[in-house]
Amino acid sequence: KLRDKKYRKRLRAVFRHSACVLVVSDAMKRKLKRLRCPAHKIRVIRTGVDLGKFPFRRRKPPGKKGKIKFISVGRFVPKKGMDILVKAFAKVRKSYPKARLILIGDGPEKSRVKRKIRKLGLKSSVRLKGDLPHRKVRKWLRKAHIFVLASRTANDGDQEGIPNSLVEAMASGLPVVSTRHAGIPELVRHKRTGLLAREADVNDLAKKMKKMIKWKRKWAGLTRAARALVAKEYNIRRQARKVERLYRKVAP
Repeated sequence: KLRDKKYRKRLRAVFRHSACVLVVSDAMKRKLKRLRCPAHKIRVIRTGVDLGKFPFRRRKPPGKKGKIKFISVGRFVPKKGMDILVKAFAKVRKSYPKARLILIGDGPEKSRVKRKIRKLGLKSSVRLKGDLPHRKVRKWLRKAHIFVLASRTANDGDQEGIPNSLVEAMASGLPVVSTRHAGIPELVRHKRTGLLAREADVNDLAKKMKKMIKWKRKWAGLTRAARALVAKEYNIRRQARKVERLYRKVAP
């Protein structure tokens, strides 16, 4: 939509009449500035999660005979890069034949991704769980070893903010691998709270997924740092208080 001149014109009208414009990331703030939103009106309010629902649990890699389990949660739409992830996983599986991938979600791209799974001979190692209620998503997060999200810019320009699924995975203690896309690097800080691959790069994503397996001795430090970052900047109660203060400030 941002490529549509009429849409951008309507956005600028919204900016003029708004007392305050809320965004979820610094990347989005920069984008609004380029769209001529007055900088003094923009406030960054991070995505919030209920930390009580995602207790931190240290992940231990499986033994030599165990199966390393990757998981991804998101809608099957172009910006989530599920097709990229499946192709990257096929490369990972060549080095780690017992690896498994769990995909949770639904959407218009699901049939195409299923065809790609069959074409790559991955039916026995990729599980499609469909759209699940939150409590069951949390259950699958507890069973997994590494979370992966292959976000990218869609052909129509659609992008992420900062995906909730990444925040939840990091809160729960999962090592994460994602991409240098939109606001994600503000959350997944490369080699400090997770690993980042180049956007839409199958080979680099596969490389980072394999690197995370090899980094098993660093999981404890990475995940503690990730949980601390989430607790500091993505606590839903703290973010809600920020929104409340803003509403009190701008309300007539």
